[in-house]
Amino acid sequence: MFVSKEEGIEAEHLSDDIVLIINTSKGLVILTGCGHSHILNIINYTKEIG
Repeated sequence: MFVSKEEGIEAEHLSDDIVLIINTSKGLVILTGCGHSHILNIINYTKEIG
Protein backbone atom coordinates (compact mmCIF):
# COMPACT_ATOMS: atom_id res chain seq x y z
CA MET A 1 0.00 0.00 0.00
CA PHE A 2 1.06 3.56 -0.68
CA VAL A 3 0.16 7.05 0.50
CA SER A 4 0.31 10.27 -1.48
CA LYS A 5 2.03 13.18 0.26
CA GLU A 6 3.30 16.58 -0.84
CA GLU A 7 6.76 15.07 -1.23
CA GLY A 8 5.39 12.32 -3.51
CA ILE A 9 4.14 8.78 -3.14
CA GLU A 10 5.70 6.62 -0.45
CA ALA A 11 5.14 3.26 1.21
CA GLU A 12 2.34 3.15 3.78
CA HIS A 13 3.52 2.76 7.38
CA LEU A 14 0.40 0.98 8.70
CA SER A 15 0.82 -2.45 7.15
CA ASP A 16 -2.10 -4.84 6.84
CA ASP A 17 -4.76 -2.34 7.93
CA ILE A 18 -7.65 -1.30 5.74
CA VAL A 19 -9.17 1.98 6.89
CA LEU A 20 -11.71 4.30 5.29
CA ILE A 21 -11.50 7.91 6.47
CA ILE A 22 -14.42 10.22 5.71
CA ASN A 23 -14.12 13.94 6.39
CA THR A 24 -17.62 15.20 7.22
CA SER A 25 -18.89 18.58 8.31
CA LYS A 26 -19.07 17.20 11.86
CA GLY A 27 -15.54 15.74 11.85
CA LEU A 28 -13.66 12.67 10.75
CA VAL A 29 -15.31 9.26 10.55
CA ILE A 30 -12.98 6.25 10.68
CA LEU A 31 -14.17 2.84 9.48
CA THR A 32 -11.77 -0.05 9.99
CA GLY A 33 -12.16 -3.73 9.30
CA CYS A 34 -9.20 -4.69 11.45
CA GLY A 35 -6.87 -3.10 13.94
CA HIS A 36 -3.50 -4.79 13.55
CA SER A 37 -1.71 -1.53 14.32
CA HIS A 38 -4.14 -0.76 17.18
CA ILE A 39 -7.01 1.72 17.04
CA LEU A 40 -5.18 4.53 18.85
CA ASN A 41 -2.40 4.41 16.25
CA ILE A 42 -5.03 4.51 13.48
CA ILE A 43 -6.72 7.53 15.09
CA ASN A 44 -3.42 9.37 15.60
CA TYR A 45 -2.32 8.66 12.03
CA THR A 46 -5.71 9.86 10.76
CA LYS A 47 -5.28 13.13 12.67
CA GLU A 48 -1.77 13.50 11.25
CA ILE A 49 -2.85 13.14 7.61
CA GLY A 50 -6.34 14.65 7.99
